[in-house]
Amino acid sequence: MRYPIGRISKLLGLSTETIRTYERKGIVHPQKNENGYRTFHVLDIGTLLRCRSYSCFGLSLSEAADAINCNSVAETHALLVKQEKWLKKQTDYNLRMLNRLNDLNEVMSTCEREINRLSVVQHPGMFRVDYRHNDELLSGDAREDLLALWASFAPFSFVSLKFPLESIQRAEQDYFCGYGILEEDARYCGVCMDELVECFPASPAVHTILKVVGEDSVPIHMLTPLLDFARENRLVPTADAFTRMVVTIKRKEPDYERFYEVWLPVRPMRLSLIHI
Repeated sequence: MRYPIGRISKLLGLSTETIRTYERKGIVHPQKNENGYRTFHVLDIGTLLRCRSYSCFGLSLSEAADAINCNSVAETHALLVKQEKWLKKQTDYNLRMLNRLNDLNEVMSTCEREINRLSVVQHPGMFRVDYRHNDELLSGDAREDLLALWASFAPFSFVSLKFPLESIQRAEQDYFCGYGILEEDARYCGVCMDELVECFPASPAVHTILKVVGEDSVPIHMLTPLLDFARENRLVPTADAFTRMVVTIKRKEPDYERFYEVWLPVRPMRLSLIHI
């Protein structure tokens, strides 16, 4: 039994042009009746539906045609096993991206309420590579290649500032700007340690959200409360402070509003033994 292209189109929910495209790819082979109209065999319905399924699995039209026209079950199976591996990899990527988006949305949903609110948290492990020291761009082919690679890791990479602990303690503006990537994402992206990459292992830290208006960095005096909080809670800073940019809001030029998540790694103060 044979059907005209219009009937096949309605049965499958496909446009007639799509069916003609399948024909050009060699997926179906309609006959033309005496009036010159295409007619399709009843079995072509199953073939077109199967091709649509393969496309939903992520196969290109050419790959779907190859799967349809394989000469053995083993050939078709091999093509679909290969696609299954790709789909698993893509699903893993999408789940990781969803987790990162969820993390960002959680921080963003409370960042305006959390401005300048200080607490002690376990900061996530982070890797960083810098492209600027204060107003000076850092040069070198190796650095530029590494930065380009890390930029390709987006959305897992982000802008990160680092403030040397000594500069905070002396209240002298000094900072580095670069890319950051969380440790768990770094493993997934294949980040390798070298002399340009700095690691901040997960540890306790004084944490806050800072809002900066019209500045390209965080003014150093805004970090002083983190030192004060640490001292008041008998905590000792152990490393440089570092940030993750949460969001940038453009009110009107040049008054950008930038929200940063800030960590200052700390440890409990050790009490000295008093000998009597």
